[in-house]
Amino acid sequence: MKRYLTILCFVVLTAMLILSSPALAQKKVIGVSHLWLGNDWNIYLFNGISKTLESMGYEVLKFNAQGDTANQVAGMENFITKGVDGAIIAGGEGHAFRDVSKAYDKAGIPLVAVDMVLPGGVAFTATNNWEGGGKMGMFLVNSMRGEGKVLMLNLPSWDSIRQRAEASRLVMKEFPGITIVAEHEVGVHEPIETAKSITKATIRANPDLKGVIATWGLPGIGAAQAVMEMGLQNQIAVATCDSDRPLVQLINDPKAPPFMAYGQDSYTLGVIAGKLMDKAIKAGDIQKAKASLPLLSFGPTLVIANKGLEQVSTVKVWTPDQAWEELYSDQKKPW
Repeated sequence: MKRYLTILCFVVLTAMLILSSPALAQKKVIGVSHLWLGNDWNIYLFNGISKTLESMGYEVLKFNAQGDTANQVAGMENFITKGVDGAIIAGGEGHAFRDVSKAYDKAGIPLVAVDMVLPGGVAFTATNNWEGGGKMGMFLVNSMRGEGKVLMLNLPSWDSIRQRAEASRLVMKEFPGITIVAEHEVGVHEPIETAKSITKATIRANPDLKGVIATWGLPGIGAAQAVMEMGLQNQIAVATCDSDRPLVQLINDPKAPPFMAYGQDSYTLGVIAGKLMDKAIKAGDIQKAKASLPLLSFGPTLVIANKGLEQVSTVKVWTPDQAWEELYSDQKKPW
């Protein structure tokens, strides 16, 4: 009997140790919300988030709103009801999530957002959309020699896209000979065909059109296709953003117009978002997470173009030591 009790105690203690092991403890759940998974930017963003979190032992709960912002907001609210340990908003109409972000803050659930800044979030990641919009505007200014009419295809309800549009407008305002003659919103439902139709109609109304800016990638494809189908590659330049595979392929087409995309490495943005969430969870509570995490972390900015790459400005990031060594190597450092 004594031997039996000894064995029983050993089994019970072993089971308790196994169940309390961090490796086998219940996984923390992170909700990841997408407006839409219909292009490479969104697909690769989710892959970056999910693979990063899963490699760290988290369970990922995915929600795809199928292009419906109200549905995406409801999905974020549902994550709170389900008791997720954290949530990531992987792009969308930023202003729509301000109230629900405050609910996360009140509930003590860390929230990380991609391509938007929210009052209830602990940290945010994005590509530098202000820089990217400026590059788009400057590419068009150079291609148009500072004069002519421009069509803008926009989606201002997305914070990141609004930033690109504002930055490109700021550049073009420096050149009085440039006029934006039309601006149209192109959403996620059939964006290529919609943009193609709008571009052709604008060209018919303005036969001297010289440029198109599309503030996200798929409308840029439609605009370039319209220009090519109307045989106006030598007249109209196109500046857009994102780096979807069909977009890169079209830029490389020998028949394409002067064509530039401010590209985004969305997989890397996803990795950054996942790492921010992990740090927020490990911080222990919302206030500690806010105190320890950077408010905004930038992913890499890319420029993809079929001509005019020499026009693109570059930014170098140096410490004071590096700056002195690069700029004043013939002088002794004063420190």
